[in-house]
Amino acid sequence: IESSSKSFQAPLNNTFQQRPRLRSILDTKEGKIIGDPQFLLDFAIIGHGKCGTTSLQLWLSDHPEIMCPKEEILELSMAGDDPAPTFVFRLYKEFLSAEPRYKLGYKNPGEIRIPRSIRLLSKWFPKTILIVEIRHPVFCFESLFNFKVQNLPEYIPSNHWGDPNNLVAACEDPGQFNCVGT
Repeated sequence: IESSSKSFQAPLNNTFQQRPRLRSILDTKEGKIIGDPQFLLDFAIIGHGKCGTTSLQLWLSDHPEIMCPKEEILELSMAGDDPAPTFVFRLYKEFLSAEPRYKLGYKNPGEIRIPRSIRLLSKWFPKTILIVEIRHPVFCFESLFNFKVQNLPEYIPSNHWGDPNNLVAACEDPGQFNCVGT
């Protein structure tokens, strides 16, 4: 730093290390992880929905040394025997251009509710920081209700669920995508 009026810039990492080849960490024919994929994931924003996860993701994405895709990465929470190889492949493709100094992460607030996802993160990415956001339940409900109303298909009226005060109960069908309830 030459003077206090000039901004400080960290020097670039001149000891650029080559990232491992995909085939050294993933057997794509067998669909199995055969190496250590830890270098692909420094942090994961995993929960909860309607708690500011998208805001945090976008805020982090603006940092010049952080790579965090703007869309959610859902592969780890997908059905199937072992989604981890598909997840590793997706991360490898997403972060292909990442320099070693970058911090790499993704967002999927649904992962917090899927025990298998947490187990797989623990197994393959033990050094990854898990970011879990929380929010007062009333504000979560309000945000979810407003989100659902604002994103209704045009053919559904905005009063589809009725009075929000009448929704203070469990959803009749928790698997229903358009369910709003406490």
